[in-house]
Amino acid sequence: MDDKIRAIKEAVTFIKNNWIGKNSMFWQGCGNDFVTLLGSFGNDTISIKDLERLLDAKFNGEPIPVDIDGWFNKDNTLAQIVIKKEVKNEI
Repeated sequence: MDDKIRAIKEAVTFIKNNWIGKNSMFWQGCGNDFVTLLGSFGNDTISIKDLERLLDAKFNGEPIPVDIDGWFNKDNTLAQIVIKKEVKNEI
């Protein structure tokens, strides 16, 4: 699972650096979009089910080692992945 977490972190970093613009606070996409991105980095062993288990753990209060969010459909399938930009408080 460590390799999968490392790959997900890589994809999250890529999205934060390339897909979230200056005037945006987050990126949102379906799980298939995220899995496709992972595959483009050569990480084709990560599935929607892996992402569902990761987010399910987060929603059940378990700490997860990845800065990722999302939500599920009524049938408990993954609806969306959300990657949030870090906000820096500058005074």
